[in-house]
Amino acid sequence: MSQQKLVWSEGPLSVYEWSKLDLGAMLHRRPIVELLDSHGQPMDIRMVPRMPRLILADGASLSVQASEHSYSSPRDNKGPYTKVEVGFPSETPPEAWKEFAEEWGEPTNTIYSYIPLTMVMLYIGAHGGIDRDATFKDYKFQLR
Repeated sequence: MSQQKLVWSEGPLSVYEWSKLDLGAMLHRRPIVELLDSHGQPMDIRMVPRMPRLILADGASLSVQASEHSYSSPRDNKGPYTKVEVGFPSETPPEAWKEFAEEWGEPTNTIYSYIPLTMVMLYIGAHGGIDRDATFKDYKFQLR
């Protein structure tokens, strides 16, 4: 894989510091990963690292993403985000999420598009919050 350089908009954070932020701030404060060629020169490829699958305190889990490649608003790599993409929750989410589902008939095997971040944060809170140790133990700011 190419070399990767982190570009921070608001000053660098360690994964530990970053993981202590609320979900909206985490999404907004991710660094941009710039790919470098074998000579260390920028390749004009800039993306945000994917968020890890969030493991919640009660064991439930879900993927929450926001970027230019996600069903989020704004659909960019900067944020702050008001709507996010949620994928493949481990258990059926509330009925209020139905309108955002690609396939409500399989609520744990679908993507939820442009779901308000506040709804996701309420869901996370109802499950006891993010288990930060389990979620971020091996996480790195990099492209996979």
